[in-house]
Amino acid sequence: MLVLDDEKDPLKKGDQLSVELLSITPFMYSYWYSLSESALGQSQSASPANPVNPFGAGAIGYFSTHMVSSRSLTLR
Repeated sequence: MLVLDDEKDPLKKGDQLSVELLSITPFMYSYWYSLSESALGQSQSASPANPVNPFGAGAIGYFSTHMVSSRSLTLR
């Protein structure tokens, strides 16, 4: 997503551009996907199911890690 402070003024020489990429682990993707599927009733079951869980049966909650990569540059 490109966000400009002033959409009337296009990018020009000397402007600063910063990009951030946020990523999660495949397991966390599976957790959030299974949670959304069960909450929205997409799992074809009669009642909502628990999302995938790394802590074993009976555990509640989740632990997440994520990474942030960023780059900045000046337009020439």
